[in-house]
Amino acid sequence: MMHMTTVLTGMASVMNNTEPMGDRLIYGMQMTLTGLLTVFAVLGIIFFVMQITRMLLHRETEKPTVSAQPASPAAAPTALPAAPIAPASDDALIAVLTAAVAAVLADEAAAKGTAVPSFRVVSFQRSSRGRTWNGHR
Repeated sequence: MMHMTTVLTGMASVMNNTEPMGDRLIYGMQMTLTGLLTVFAVLGIIFFVMQITRMLLHRETEKPTVSAQPASPAAAPTALPAAPIAPASDDALIAVLTAAVAAVLADEAAAKGTAVPSFRVVSFQRSSRGRTWNGHR
């Protein structure tokens, strides 16, 4: 191994331009290579520490097994209004909203691996507030 005085003396002579050009280029290449190796060694250490941390913190628990049966599509719930029958446009709106709720519940159940919950619309009435989502009443 080189002593620190040798390194400092060599560096001083390179900095003072007393060494030939070839020696200065070799010294520059050595310093560049040393710097690159140091940087990549530290990056490698950081990478492995992060991988170990990820493995320790994100241990997978056993997921519940899903049955071999394919999930059946959600049965379309029927709207059973208790109030007097509204105009046809309200029936279509209720059907669309009910189908949207059923689809969301089916997606959540599929993600959790549970059975699709059932529901039915018992009654509905319009809000007395002025504006709704799209500004329509």
